[in-house]
Amino acid sequence: MASQALQERTITALADRIHTDIRDRRLDNGDRYLTLTETARMLHVSTSSASRALRLLHQRGVLDRKQRQGTFIADLSGKRQQGELQRLHLVTHKGSDNIENMLVNEQVIGLQGVFPNSDIVFNFLPLTGIDEYIQQLVEVAHVTPGQDGFVAASVSLSVVRTLVNSGLPTVILGTPFAFARGVPWIDRDHRQEASLAVDYLAAWGAEKFVFLQGGDPRGGYYSFLDAMLQKLGEKDINCANVFVRQLMGDIDTKMPEIATLLKKHSGSKWGIATYGRSLLEAAIAAVKACGLSLGEDVALVPISNLQAQMQSISSAYPHVMFEDEPEQIGRRCGELLKAYVAKGEYGYVELPVKLVIPDE
Repeated sequence: MASQALQERTITALADRIHTDIRDRRLDNGDRYLTLTETARMLHVSTSSASRALRLLHQRGVLDRKQRQGTFIADLSGKRQQGELQRLHLVTHKGSDNIENMLVNEQVIGLQGVFPNSDIVFNFLPLTGIDEYIQQLVEVAHVTPGQDGFVAASVSLSVVRTLVNSGLPTVILGTPFAFARGVPWIDRDHRQEASLAVDYLAAWGAEKFVFLQGGDPRGGYYSFLDAMLQKLGEKDINCANVFVRQLMGDIDTKMPEIATLLKKHSGSKWGIATYGRSLLEAAIAAVKACGLSLGEDVALVPISNLQAQMQSISSAYPHVMFEDEPEQIGRRCGELLKAYVAKGEYGYVELPVKLVIPDE
């Protein structure tokens, strides 16, 4: 049931509902479609969600949106070009945070712009039986008419291995392990992230530094650590004042571990770099539990995958985020996959990041 609920509120599901409405009403090329407000009312969603769904259909060539004139039916034929993917699977873990992760709505719009006639399908990995699920997904893709492709976001090592070994066109969102470097991948520039975070925390006056990471480590994790240690060394910061914590579980599990570290070295000014929503919330809770003050005793630099997520959870803190807009990132991801499908060429893109300091 949870998986079905996630599927029903993805941008692709909303776009499909609009497309069904167009067919049910027998609208033809050039006919005017509903206004944004009417579309949102029909879908029972916000106008922003309705707007993204309409933009996705515009990328597919189904709708033509004209400024100050309205939305019109464009082309309902859905003809595919030779070599184009029939289905593009977006594979990620279950959970609402993953929808806001590297597969946010704007990135899906960017992907659809590169593959306008491909059906985009969300595949949410189950909490258990992941290996069986992904193996079955690959087997079905092999025997289904038309060519399937995959975009894998923040998935486990075993999922990456299955997709790579399948021989199906795949792009990895995130730095893969060395064995998977034969497929296209796209990720943040982790070395640049580390440099920006360390520079800010050191300038703020941090005496001790901690990097908080959750989940399974991936290639980018090691790149960040290597760059962070190198940068700290350049600043003559003793390695005894540098800590790394790989924390699993929920916030209530992570918070005591962070608090224990802060109490063990009380009296010091802490600089904390953290990945993801739950670790940020756990760090904030730990700071409060220790009676410390954010901005005076502790400086936080959250690092996450998307501007959308960072704006929602850390606008009060300096944070590292992409320079590119999500739709641009989706396009670059799609272009990598398209080159792989058309010519068998694979490459990678490291996306530049920037440090955003909120207004005082």
